[in-house]
Amino acid sequence: MLDTSVCVAAQRDHEPERALLRSTACLAINPIVAAELHLGVALSSSPALNRRRLAALLGSPRLRVLPIVGETGRYYALIKSQLQRKGRPLPDNDVWIAASAMEHGLALLTYDRHFDHIDGLLLADELLL
Repeated sequence: MLDTSVCVAAQRDHEPERALLRSTACLAINPIVAAELHLGVALSSSPALNRRRLAALLGSPRLRVLPIVGETGRYYALIKSQLQRKGRPLPDNDVWIAASAMEHGLALLTYDRHFDHIDGLLLADELLL
């Protein structure tokens, strides 16, 4: 599953992310990532250009938007409580992204190091090295 940070890099034409999008048969995001990307477009200084880039990304036959389902909430609560006990809070959207990846049994591809603090979350950031 792709985190927003990787999608933004791909939209900015960073080659490692573009190559990943071209070479991987199936990638996924969730509605939270899609919402963050839409917000970025709405706040950008070049909304028309960024809207086209986002449409191309979301329209890719290789990208699936996986649903947030009831079971995702259980993972959210598990992660949120774990992080609060550790004294390492994360933004709610990132907790939802991690919960969705765990619920769907997917590794999360991200540049955000704070995901390292989530026990049981499989990270796939080495794909971008």
